[in-house]
Order: sequence, then structure tokens, then C-alpha cells
Amino acid sequence: MSWIAGYLDAKGSITRKALGVRRRPCLIVRVVDSNREGLTLLMEAFGGRITSWNSGRAWRWSVEGSQAVRCLERVAPDLILKRQRAELALALRDTPELLPALTRGAL
Repeated sequence: MSWIAGYLDAKGSITRKALGVRRRPCLIVRVVDSNREGLTLLMEAFGGRITSWNSGRAWRWSVEGSQAVRCLERVAPDLILKRQRAELALALRDTPELLPALTRGAL
């Protein structure tokens, strides 16, 4: 898992968004890269999807919900730059009133 943690530290993001009328929190893990090969390995390990990004100049892998939780639970111990954010995301994953704690740039 250490190579995945390094990849996520370098090129990834950990966020949450509110879904539906009840504003239920949904954890999201994403990695953007111009090379699809590493993203394919992430998809094999954790599921999710790969989509074209930045007008086709890059690719984006993303997992949401329980897949994102499983990903973070496995890689968080090996993260360096994003460990605090991953731990916070896991701790707050079911707390809709604390959703702003993981909005872009809040941590």
C-alpha cells in the first residue's frame, strides 16, 4: 500500500460532498494523472472509475462512499502529506453537520 499512499500524497485529493435532499455526506478520493497506467492499478485495487479530465489532457480516477472509506482505511497509515486529512475524513464520514471541515482548502 505504500506506493498507493505516495501516489495519493502526490496527485490525489480527499474531499466530501453532500448528497440529496437530506444532505448526506459522501467521502470522495480522487487522483488526476496524465498517465492512465497508475490509475488503472488504483481501479483494480479499490474499484471506482476513470474518466477523461482537463479536456482530454489527463485522466481522473475516483471512488466515493464505501469504496473511498475502504481505500483510506488501507492507505492512511502510509500517507505522509495527507494523513491528517484522511484521518479527519474517516472520523467525520457520517457527520453531515461537519461537512465544511473537508471542503476544498479547509484543512
